[in-house]
Formats: sequence, structure tokens, C-alpha cells
Amino acid sequence: MRNAIGYVRVSTNEQDDKFGIEAQKEAILKFADENGFVIVEWAKDVISGASENKPALNSLLYSIDVNNPPYEAVIVFKYDRIAREMLQLCYAVLEFKRKNIELHSVHDDMNLEKPENKLMLAVVGYCAEKERESIKIRTSAGRLQKANGGGYAGGTVPLGYTTLHGRLVLEPSEKAVVLMIYEMVKKQKMSLNRVAEYLNDNNVKSKRGGRWTARSVKYIIDNEKFYRGYYKYGKDGKWVKGEHEALFY
Repeated sequence: MRNAIGYVRVSTNEQDDKFGIEAQKEAILKFADENGFVIVEWAKDVISGASENKPALNSLLYSIDVNNPPYEAVIVFKYDRIAREMLQLCYAVLEFKRKNIELHSVHDDMNLEKPENKLMLAVVGYCAEKERESIKIRTSAGRLQKANGGGYAGGTVPLGYTTLHGRLVLEPSEKAVVLMIYEMVKKQKMSLNRVAEYLNDNNVKSKRGGRWTARSVKYIIDNEKFYRGYYKYGKDGKWVKGEHEALFY
């Protein structure tokens, strides 16, 4: 028996969805039993099929280790549980394929692993790749627009800050560390290595919880403009007045 995830989805108003959660689960369990799978976990979304924001499905698509997936297949009741539009479905098929995970549907299974369906897989792959490119373009454009307005556009969160509802906000305990580093380097004229030694000797953790080095201390110092309330996205971005509160002035 091979491990599989059962994915079910109903509309926001479940009463308007003729294929309820329990009906979907029953059909998926039957399909799994007949095809050598065992359902080890269930994933459920309660959202419109037209929406791209399906949290449980997105978790399956993006949070799996490509080199060590914990299961071999995702089984759905019908492909429209994944997406209403073919392009979105193609994208999901390719993402699972990249992780060596099969996608099966109880009622309209294409079984893309069969030799006679290789051409279909090629077409699906082409469509999905185009959708990946489109998503990247839309995402990059959206992030750039947000960054140009001073908003947090993703990426590494600097020491001294955390995120709340997609915005950068001060983290008090980390703010104290940043101020201490500037005090030691700018006023006390301590070397970067000496500051790193001091932080490590006093068990002060870096943003990622590791040890400090001269390089990581330098990164804090070089990021002074950000700490003064400005924001830049990417190496080629321009500094603008940020939406985040300055750590110091």
C-alpha cells in the first residue's frame, strides 16, 4: 500500500455544494482501497473553486520537501476540487509532478502515469509552465509596486523587526540588540570581530538563532538606512520612505 493524502473542498456555503465533505471522503477512500493507496491524512478547504487562495491545497503544493515527500499521491473527488480553470489545474499537476507525487481524481482520473497519456502530460506540462511564468510576473510586479510605496515586499526580515499582517513592526527585544550593536561600533569604536565575540559570549542570538560573526555584525551596520525608516527591495531597488517605524533617528 502506498501513502496518499485525501484532498476535499466545498464551497463557502457547504449546503450549496452537492458534493459534501463526507461524500467526497467516502468516494476517495473507496478509490484508494481499489488502487493500492492508504489515506494517511486529510486536507480540507472551504472556499470557492474559482479562488486561487486555497490554504490547504497551497500547503500541499508548496510545503513539501521535493527530495523527500511524505506520501506518493494526492487523491481528489473531481479535478474541479483543485481548480475550475484548466490552466490552474495544469499548474497544480506540474507542481506535484516535480515532487514525484501523483494526482488522482475519483471521477475523472487521467492517470498521467500511463504511457498512452504521455502526450497529455506534455501538454499539461507546457500549460503549467506558462502559468508558473505568469504567476512569477504577477508576483514580482506586485512586490515591486508595494516596495516602491515603502511597504514590505517579502524576503528576509531584518533584526529588530517582525511581520504582522504583511507589515514590518518593531520587535522590542531585537531592537535592543540592534541599538547595542550601533552603540559599540559607532560610539565605542569596537571592531566587528570584538562585537561578535561580545554578543556570543553573552549568549545573544542572531536573527536565525545562530552565532554572530564580523560579517553578520557588518550587515546590521550597513543596513543603517533601513533602520532610519527607509526601505529598498532587491539589489537594484531604490530607497524610499518606508511604511515601517524607524528603529532610531
